[in-house]
Amino acid sequence: MMRHLPLAIGVTAALLAGAASAEEFAFAVTGSAPQVCALGDVTFGGGAAVNVSSVTPGSIRINQLTDPATLSTNAASAEMSFPAVCTVAHRVRVQSLNNGLWRSQASGVNAASGFANAVPYTVGVQWGESNSRFEVNAASRGAREQSILQGQPAAGDLTLTVSITEGASNLRTDAPLMAGVYADTLVVTLEPQ
Repeated sequence: MMRHLPLAIGVTAALLAGAASAEEFAFAVTGSAPQVCALGDVTFGGGAAVNVSSVTPGSIRINQLTDPATLSTNAASAEMSFPAVCTVAHRVRVQSLNNGLWRSQASGVNAASGFANAVPYTVGVQWGESNSRFEVNAASRGAREQSILQGQPAAGDLTLTVSITEGASNLRTDAPLMAGVYADTLVVTLEPQ
């Protein structure tokens, strides 16, 4: 057993000698993530569509805007979702370019007494932990928008539900609509604050 002891001491001395000559080099590894918000491609039909004949990216087509007997507005609704992400505090802006479904100017006839020429609607917005309702009231023709502030980053689905109430008009409830094409454009923007 005495023989093994000097060998063990010799190995320890060699290890200590090697440790004394070791060198160290430290370096930082860094990277950064951009401040960005992004919306993916829209998908339709998360909820049941009501009185909608077709939904395509960029278009919702209402099947029958008016009741055939009263010519007042029929109810309609459609839901759409966008995969979305924002890496910083941000806001969602929903803008109606007409502030309602307005009758086309190309029809050439001004609104007649007792007839409506625009249809108000609502846009439900669900994003992160926020639920909001945007009233597109058709009180006057022109752009109208609503912003929803988010104080922190978020990722998931941004969901919009467009709804028209039965009998809705810019004149009075159940007013008949003038003949023509009714349209609006919604713009959804997700942007850093």
